[in-house]
Amino acid sequence: MLRHTGPAAEDTAMDHTPDPSSPRVGQQQPVDKPPAPQQGLSREPLREPGAGPLLAPRRPRLTADRKTAIGVGTALLLVAVLWATAASSGDDKPDPGAPARWLDHGGQTAITQISTDLKAMAAAPNFAAIVEACTTFKTNLQKAQALGPIPDPEAQQRWSAGLAAAIDGADACTIPDPASTRMEDDFTEANTDFAKLRTRLLQLARDAG
Repeated sequence: MLRHTGPAAEDTAMDHTPDPSSPRVGQQQPVDKPPAPQQGLSREPLREPGAGPLLAPRRPRLTADRKTAIGVGTALLLVAVLWATAASSGDDKPDPGAPARWLDHGGQTAITQISTDLKAMAAAPNFAAIVEACTTFKTNLQKAQALGPIPDPEAQQRWSAGLAAAIDGADACTIPDPASTRMEDDFTEANTDFAKLRTRLLQLARDAG
């Protein structure tokens, strides 16, 4: 029997040659890789213009709150001065004109109230609270002005000047002007006067022996 060996036979034969583009059995499909980042482009999160890394908060400006806090810090020196005055002049001499007796007749109460007001000013969390505390402070300073005079001209002069300067500082405390140093200047002046008052009362206490 004759076999067909011509082209027709070749066309009907199965071609078992593997296709190099076809995956083999058990072979994983290739996974497309993400494109590599272009050189020179930052992959950091977007930042707000002018902000530090990762939207870090900007350095706070010197606001009215901060300026007020600085002034209050200066005013807090008054507490130590006034309390030292009260403690050092606690003389129970029978003389009703002694400075120690002035403390017993309203002076000590005024000093205690000033201390309380200063602490409230220092603890105020925002400018609105500081304004409220300063307003109360001013009112109580004016009440202290209404007390009878200290029975010593020099001590009374320092007390009066210190109260007046502190009132001016408390008034300036309510004005949101970050460029002004009036409040700090007034409180510093008040502190100077109260320090001199303390020195004078200590001298009177020693002289009273």
